[in-house]
Amino acid sequence: MQKTNFLNKYFAKLYNPPEASKDFTPPALGIRRFFYLLRTQLGKLVFLNLLFILFCIPIVTIPASIAALNHVILLLVRNGECSIWKDFKDEFKTSFLKGIVIGGVGLAIFALLGYTIWLYNSLNFDLSIFAVTVLIALIIFLLIYLDYLFVLLGFFDMPLKALFKNAALLAIAEPLCTLKLLIPRMLFGLTLFYFMYTFPIYLILLFSIMQLAKCNIINRVLDSHITTSKTV
Repeated sequence: MQKTNFLNKYFAKLYNPPEASKDFTPPALGIRRFFYLLRTQLGKLVFLNLLFILFCIPIVTIPASIAALNHVILLLVRNGECSIWKDFKDEFKTSFLKGIVIGGVGLAIFALLGYTIWLYNSLNFDLSIFAVTVLIALIIFLLIYLDYLFVLLGFFDMPLKALFKNAALLAIAEPLCTLKLLIPRMLFGLTLFYFMYTFPIYLILLFSIMQLAKCNIINRVLDSHITTSKTV
């Protein structure tokens, strides 16, 4: 009987992964789905990340680029496959005008919050701990709301009014999902804090990973609330 050592076992797993087995069923949901896609679709995620950065360069195209990124990521989450360039390009064109409106509204809201903070500071008003807590909670909720909004924009064909409404309903009706979205947001904030050291990761993979995490979380609640999606 031939003796099997550690290296033989390692290379057997490397060249004969579980996915190659007819009995293997890819995980459909949850964190196992996230890591399965991260491992099996890494090359596509890197290419998608670079494509996203390239399309964001004109600045005004950032909202449509986010929608296109979410669209492709959701295709991977749901189907396990996609055409990176074609699906990204098509969704970018489809979401461009709506993306400008949504991006403008989001920018206006945060500008208003920033102006309010500046006004209070310029008038030497001391904000109470309660007021600061409410303000921070409002900013966090708005960021999560935008996550829902851009996922809906990239995956569902509906009027702007319906997009804004459904994103708000999802954020409120799914508190557990909303809380889970704080995790990738917190990790993103941590990388910003150490931006000098994490900059290469931004260029290679970070945006794709963050959106993969968000879309994987939101995907679990989409079908139970919204039934009409774009062609996938």
